[in-house]
Amino acid sequence: MIKKTILLVLMLTVTASAFALEAEINGLWYELVSKVKEAKVIQYKNDIKYCGNIEIPETVEYEGITYSVTSIESNSFYYCSGLTSVTIPNSVTNIKGAFFLCTGLTSVHISDLEAWCKIAFLEQDSNPLFYAHHLFINGEEIKELIIPNSITSIGDYAFYGCSGITSVTIPQSVTSIGDVAFFGCSGITSVTIPQSVTSIGGQAFSGCDGLTSVHITDLEAWCKINFGDNPLSYAHHLFINGLEIMDLVIPEGVTNISGNAFSQCNNFATITIPNSVTIIGDGAFYGCSRLSSVTIPNSVTNIGFCAFNGCSGLKSIAIGSSVKKIYELAFANCPDITEVYCYAENVPKMYYAYTNRPCTNAFEGSYIEYATLIVPDESIENYKSIEPWSTFGSIKGLSGDIDENEKCATPTIHYANGKITYECETEDVSFHPTITPPHVESYNHNEAILGFTYTVEVYASKPGFQDSDVATATINLLEDFSSSTNDLNGDGKINVSDIMLLVNYILNH
Repeated sequence: MIKKTILLVLMLTVTASAFALEAEINGLWYELVSKVKEAKVIQYKNDIKYCGNIEIPETVEYEGITYSVTSIESNSFYYCSGLTSVTIPNSVTNIKGAFFLCTGLTSVHISDLEAWCKIAFLEQDSNPLFYAHHLFINGEEIKELIIPNSITSIGDYAFYGCSGITSVTIPQSVTSIGDVAFFGCSGITSVTIPQSVTSIGGQAFSGCDGLTSVHITDLEAWCKINFGDNPLSYAHHLFINGLEIMDLVIPEGVTNISGNAFSQCNNFATITIPNSVTIIGDGAFYGCSRLSSVTIPNSVTNIGFCAFNGCSGLKSIAIGSSVKKIYELAFANCPDITEVYCYAENVPKMYYAYTNRPCTNAFEGSYIEYATLIVPDESIENYKSIEPWSTFGSIKGLSGDIDENEKCATPTIHYANGKITYECETEDVSFHPTITPPHVESYNHNEAILGFTYTVEVYASKPGFQDSDVATATINLLEDFSSSTNDLNGDGKINVSDIMLLVNYILNH
C-alpha cells in the first residue's frame, strides 16, 4: 500500500518524457531539461491557478541538480485573473504567450533593465505589462525610461502596454526598435531617438496618445530610418538638439526621404527639399497640414504612395522636370490646391503602390477640377489626353502663364518685440529662412562666452518663378533690447530672462 501511494505522488508531480521532466517546485510547475540544466515555467496542473504575487526564481533545484530558469512557456499563467504581480528574474530570455487573460496584474518587478530588454517576447500575451501597465526595478517604478548603453536592439513587445512610463531616452548603441515595442504606452510624452537607429518597427508607438514631442540630433540620419511606424504620427512636433523644427530644410546629400519620415508632423510651415533627393518615400509628408506650398526639385524621379496625402493647407505644388512615377494618393485630400506646376516634358505616370498597375487617383479628393495645371508648352496636348492630368479645370503652358525671367521679389526682414517676420511683394510665396546663431563666441574647458549677434538670411520661392535674391539682416540682442517693448516676461523690467526668451524664440523660428 505504501509503495502504491509513493507511486501515485510521483505520477502527480513528475511526468517523464524522452527529453525532459515536468515537476512542481515551490508551488510552480517547470519543464526540466537536464541536458542543458535549464528550467522552463509551464502551465499549472490540476486546474489549480496561480494567484497573488508570484516570484519566479533565477534557479531551481531538483534531485540534486540546479537548473537555470530561462523561459516562461505558452499558457504558463493562462487565465490567472487572480494574479496581481509577477517578478521576472534576469535569467529569463524567452516568454511565449504566458499571461493570457491575467487581467488582475498591476505590477511587474525586475532587477536589471538590460536583462529585461534582451527578453524575446513571442506575442502580446507574452509580456505581463500588457495587463500590469507598471514596471518596477528593485522596488521603484520606472517613469523616465533610459535604455542601457549596452542594448543594441529594443525587441518586439519590449514595453508593450507600459502606460506608467512618461519619457523614453534611447542611447546611441541602439540600431533598431522592434514591432509594437512601445505600443499602448499612453503615458509617454516625449521620446529621444538617436542617429544610430536605422529601423523602427510596425506599430512601435501605436497608442502612445500622450506623445507631444520627438527629439533627434541628426536630421540626415532621421531621413534614412526605415519606418514601420513613426512616433511623429502621434507627437506632431519634431525637435533637433532641443529646438523645434518649424521650417524643415532637408540636408543636402540626402538622396531618399524614407517613407513616413515626417508623417503628420503638422507644425511645419515650410519644407525645403534639396537637389540631391531622388525619391520621396510613401507617406513621407502625410498629414503635414500647415504646408501651403511645396517645390519638388528636378532631381526627384519618384513620388511615393500618399507622400503628401492629407496636406490640407496645400495651395500650390511644383513638380520637377525629372519626375517619372507618381504613386497612388500622392497628393490626395489636399482640397485647397489651386495650381500645380509640372515641369516634366514627358507626362509622369501614376501607379498603384503594391501592384505597380497604372492608376488615376493621385489627386483624389483634391478637387483638381477647380485647379489649374501649368506644364511645358510642347506637352500640353499629352497632359490633356491622360488622366488624371486631363481632369484639371484648366491646363496652360508655362510660357503663356508667366515670364520665364520673372523672379520673386527680394523679401524684407523685420524684427520687433522679440519676433522676426518676413514680407515679400510677390504674393503667396514660401519663405526659406536661415538663422545663424553663434551660441558661443569662445570657450575652454571651464567657461564659455555667449554671443548675442544673429545673422538672418531668407529668400522667397513660388512655383513658376525664379527664387528671389537672398535678403540678409544682422540682429544684435544687446543693442536691440534697449526698448521697453521687449519686456517679454511681463515683469516690467528688461533682464536676462527676457533675453533668453528672445533667444529661444529666434532658435525656434
